[in-house]
Amino acid sequence: MDSSYDVWNDKYFKNYITKKGVTEGTANKYAFELKKLCIANDIEFTEFIKECKIKQSYVKETPINIDDSSGVIEYFREEYDVDEPNSFIKKGLDNYVDYCKEKKNHNSNINNSMSCIRGILSHYNLKLPKWTPLEDDAEEWYLLEKEDFIFILNDCSLNHKSLITFMLSSGIRLGDCLKFTIGDFMKATSDFHEFVDVDDFIDNAPQDMMGFWDFKPNKTKRHGILCKTFNSPESSNYILQNLRRVKNEYLPKKNMTIVGEKLKMSKNNALFGSHHGFYQEPLSVKGISEQFRLKNKKLHEWHVNKLKWDIENGKLSEDDFDDKIREIPKFHAHGCRKYFQTMVSRHCGDIRLCAIMEGHASPIKTDPSYIKHAKEFIKEVYGGKLLESLTLENVDVKVINNEEFDKLNNQIDRLREELAEARNSIPSINNQYEKSIWNILNKHYRSTNFAYLDYKDEADVLCQYALEFAIKDIINFNKDDENYLERLFDKAKAVNELFPNKFDETLQKAKSHYSKNSSEYNSELKSKVRKILVASSKYGFVENIVKNNYKLAESNVAKYVEENKISLEDLEDSELIKEILFEVVVES
Repeated sequence: MDSSYDVWNDKYFKNYITKKGVTEGTANKYAFELKKLCIANDIEFTEFIKECKIKQSYVKETPINIDDSSGVIEYFREEYDVDEPNSFIKKGLDNYVDYCKEKKNHNSNINNSMSCIRGILSHYNLKLPKWTPLEDDAEEWYLLEKEDFIFILNDCSLNHKSLITFMLSSGIRLGDCLKFTIGDFMKATSDFHEFVDVDDFIDNAPQDMMGFWDFKPNKTKRHGILCKTFNSPESSNYILQNLRRVKNEYLPKKNMTIVGEKLKMSKNNALFGSHHGFYQEPLSVKGISEQFRLKNKKLHEWHVNKLKWDIENGKLSEDDFDDKIREIPKFHAHGCRKYFQTMVSRHCGDIRLCAIMEGHASPIKTDPSYIKHAKEFIKEVYGGKLLESLTLENVDVKVINNEEFDKLNNQIDRLREELAEARNSIPSINNQYEKSIWNILNKHYRSTNFAYLDYKDEADVLCQYALEFAIKDIINFNKDDENYLERLFDKAKAVNELFPNKFDETLQKAKSHYSKNSSEYNSELKSKVRKILVASSKYGFVENIVKNNYKLAESNVAKYVEENKISLEDLEDSELIKEILFEVVVES
């Protein structure tokens, strides 16, 4: 199979997806499983189907009776047996199962995946071998508790806090959450405000809004199943905090580096936006899964430490330690929905409301008028004990005070003292860094811009802007990368053009900090140039220089000195001075 093969471009797969009209999520799942089938058998999906059809069209005929008088031969017709161990399709599916096992897939997942694969193959009228599902080895599901979610939130960015509390309090699937926009959030919370403009909404929307979401989940859209649910005031507060951070902190800084059309908040921006997509595009499922995997790892370690503390303090037997380890709940996106469903079942006695809030088909026939007025019923249920169980704030997390943690607390105290001392020294350290960076930028700019020898105001301003950009991204500062330094000055020039009214202010800032460095730089460079030009009369070059443009000659001398890194000591060599003057005359 060609390494560049992509199942999404496969003719048979595209045909299947088109005819079935499956959702994007289902199509992604099918593509993922078929790719594993293709890898396991080193064959493209279309070729796999064609090969199966060729094999299954073969009919084996065995002669069983020969009539010598008539010459007629009677045959026993035996159709292709797909259950034969060596049949092409059985070997293909067996290879698929072995591949899944190599990838450490659980039997329960393999069974589900095999159902998916067999469904696709049967669409092409292939005979399928018998399949005995593997023994279910799914781990028992242990529900996350409030303290688990609080532990997770304490280690999250504001963006992820808003997403987790939203999923937790609404029960909405991750895929649907990532499709919501700021406009959807404004509509969901419209009972609490009358804002139309997105900027006004973000800046002035009230706290503690409870959003109402009425939509068709992507997973059940083709069945016409509705989901009607609320999100908690706590999650709305996190969402607003995050949107205000993006609008008032991130975008102004980002727009300073952009030439042309600026970024702005829009109703069409993703509600849970990605930093990589400038908070206009949604977070990626892959990125979220990786972040949640890391959070789950930390949660597991936290639970293990608690169990160890219980053993040390006689609250748990060592014999029970392994069993308790297996009972540690796992944190992932679906865990938020599972928690919501559990709380709904505890606090809502109406199974019809439970189904509507979870986006499931009702187990009993539901009157259309009931669905129409479901918002009032759901709000009544949601606003009571259910909301309390779905809100995480003001919930205490257990503190572990074992010997190990006491030692850690002592270390933290010492680190705080060291941090306080370090903070006191930050201004002087910053000044040293700024001076070093300024000298690098100054030298780079002067070595590439020789219109005049004298240090000009514009150069001061551009160096100051370049310095500010460099400090903002100090971790990537590279004094040896000429292209990187040029990009800093490109940004500086763009800002200087966009904000001409800040020229004087920036100039004063530059001169107040760095006028001494500029003076030292000029003094040394002028000494070199003066020494060379004074020697010009001695070697007969002065007439040519005066006859032409003296200012240009002066600049060319300075440029030659800088490019060739010539020191004052080097200029004791008369032959070198002659060489420089010759170059100057030619250039002038």
